[in-house]
Amino acid sequence: DDLAGLEAGLDALDAVQTHRTPTREVLVKKVLPPFIAIGLVLLVWQILVTAKVTDETKLPAPSAVWDSLSQMWLKGTLLEVIWTSVSRGLLGFLLALAIGTPLGLLVARVTFVRAAIGPILQGLQSLPSVAWVPPAVLWFGLNDAMMYTVILLGA
Repeated sequence: DDLAGLEAGLDALDAVQTHRTPTREVLVKKVLPPFIAIGLVLLVWQILVTAKVTDETKLPAPSAVWDSLSQMWLKGTLLEVIWTSVSRGLLGFLLALAIGTPLGLLVARVTFVRAAIGPILQGLQSLPSVAWVPPAVLWFGLNDAMMYTVILLGA
């Protein structure tokens, strides 16, 4: 009995699925929700700008951001700005990988090290990455070292 059930299950794996989800259903269930969410964010953003919740330098209008992006694209500087952020993220992650992997192996293999710094690492692990921004700004200032530190500690 059990063998027959197993064979039926294996046969089902070999069966070709002929049912295809209708395009309309895919659009409604998978494409539409993100577009609605983006639209709501833009709407709330515009309402906050219109209500003058804060200074325009701190919260520019969506149209101003779009104009700035368009100008940067036309000048050819947009990809450079994007690459700056991506390269900082990659370098910070690689630093985290280079430091974290040997440290993790050391903590996993050596009981004394695990007992000594394990609780500290667990405490740091539970701290959100964004919490490192104020101390990093105080320690390093607003520069690349601060950003690499935050990315490294977050990763």
